[in-house]
Amino acid sequence: MAMTLRRELVTLVCAFVCAGIVCGQPDAPATPDETLARIERLRDEWRVEEAGALAEALTESHPDLARAWLWLGSWRSHQAQHEQALAAFDRAILLDPGLLQAHASRAWTIKNIEGGEAFEVAAREVCDLCADAIAADPNDPEPWRVRASMFAGLREYDVARADLRELLDVHPDDADTLSQLSGLQMREDPQEALQLAERAVALEPRNIGFVMGLGCALHYSDRPFEALEVYESIKEINPDAYPHHLVGSLYWQKLNQLPEAMEYFDAAIAAEPTISFGWTSKANLLRSGYDDPEGGLAVLEQAVEAGVREQYLLGTFAGIYRALERWEDAVEYYTRGLHFSPGDLAMHFRRAETLYELGRYEEAWRDVHRAEEIGATLGWSPDEEFLEKLREVMPEPERDAADVEAE
Repeated sequence: MAMTLRRELVTLVCAFVCAGIVCGQPDAPATPDETLARIERLRDEWRVEEAGALAEALTESHPDLARAWLWLGSWRSHQAQHEQALAAFDRAILLDPGLLQAHASRAWTIKNIEGGEAFEVAAREVCDLCADAIAADPNDPEPWRVRASMFAGLREYDVARADLRELLDVHPDDADTLSQLSGLQMREDPQEALQLAERAVALEPRNIGFVMGLGCALHYSDRPFEALEVYESIKEINPDAYPHHLVGSLYWQKLNQLPEAMEYFDAAIAAEPTISFGWTSKANLLRSGYDDPEGGLAVLEQAVEAGVREQYLLGTFAGIYRALERWEDAVEYYTRGLHFSPGDLAMHFRRAETLYELGRYEEAWRDVHRAEEIGATLGWSPDEEFLEKLREVMPEPERDAADVEAE
């Protein structure tokens, strides 16, 4: 009830803002461009409900404004209302076929609805559109950034990095590009990721996404206390955006303070009960931190009851079923997870380990080879002890033969 009233109040306030009425004083009505700029500022500060209400009001007052539909689609995506989001993105593209952000957002939404193969088709189409836009105006940063995000989604990380580096040669102080490249470098080169994130935050200190990126870069650079300070600074911008799940991960993975980690994961769940991060973090902590996979399974079941889409929980479900030695269930959930993320290296390899337990050795080898293929550009190699176990029961087949059988 309180949440409903709050949302109604936010909608009402935003409607007044849209009309240009602030603190009871009449003013000139906000133009559509001014409202769009306000939505972007709210987005940067993660005031998503206010931004969403403004976007909804703007689509009603200006139904032919493509960027209004883009932001409405983003709001629906945040709510995990993927079908409504797709309709909004389609409307934006109909109104402005050159709005590349709408094409990219549509591709990600298709992944959430139809799975990884459909995403790959849609992402390739977006890359082609970006290539045409770059050819028309190579100095416009947006098509470069959008294409890099699509290549990253396709796990073509080197190509994505190359696009972003080329863009930074022309626009060295583009904060979005700096933050985007930092995210790609977190595991590859944590120090460079940190430097990039620091530059992005220096340029736009109130962009919470950039600030969180800086905290993550400090996490990967093994500087947990500085990361905690950065996360704490978010409260000065928007206390409601405090990243409880990221703070909990620091307490677990870097400080080994499990009770404190659990408190933060519980806080993440309380703050956003329909978002998966807090639930999956808590379930994994119970499974591997407290050796309580049954407790982790109960948490995931509660998440589904709370309204979290099961597709966001599939990999975590699978890992817990493995811990419980429920091998068939684990294979099922890994397979369902790979439908949405066919390039997920960890799920392929974990499914291989699980198939081994079931005596399904040929299938296990296929997953090993697929994981190796994905990991080739990431510096990843499989656990040699597991490969030896697999070779003892079945010699490694030729890769080409395995690929033919898989098809």
